[in-house]
Amino acid sequence: MLTVLSGRLARRCGPVCRQQVLLFGEADPAIEQFSRGQHHSQIRWASKKQGGSTQNTKDSNPKMLGIKLYGGQHCIPGNIIVRQRGTEYHPGANVGMGRDHTIYALTEGYVKFAYNKLKKRRTIGVQLLPQQPAQQLRQEQAALKQIRSSDEAHPLVSGHGNQ
Repeated sequence: MLTVLSGRLARRCGPVCRQQVLLFGEADPAIEQFSRGQHHSQIRWASKKQGGSTQNTKDSNPKMLGIKLYGGQHCIPGNIIVRQRGTEYHPGANVGMGRDHTIYALTEGYVKFAYNKLKKRRTIGVQLLPQQPAQQLRQEQAALKQIRSSDEAHPLVSGHGNQ
């Protein structure tokens, strides 16, 4: 008995099944089940195109960590010397440490790095500026007095507004 396959069933079976039906005159029992609608399997095609997965695409902003002033460099109060996570460097003389472990200068001077052998810690301090000679200090004070006295002599130039 020759079974004629419908277009939809022929597409599902493929060219091998069609050849078998045409050559032998009878179809396989499995093919006849297709034609009678007794086969319960389904063929499912994708209803949406699938996108590829992505990983490691998010990134955080840079934190700008590290040493900002090196040994021997001049610093003023408030200058940040090191920004760090944890206490890689510990505070020494004339420096403070913020809550995020940032080490900053408390006085004017020069940055000094040191290693404490007993505690096995690297420390950072600020070495104070050498004291100015007394003669140079007197000259600066005399120059300031002279500037102040000239401001009093010319009140309009001093910039104190309407008097």
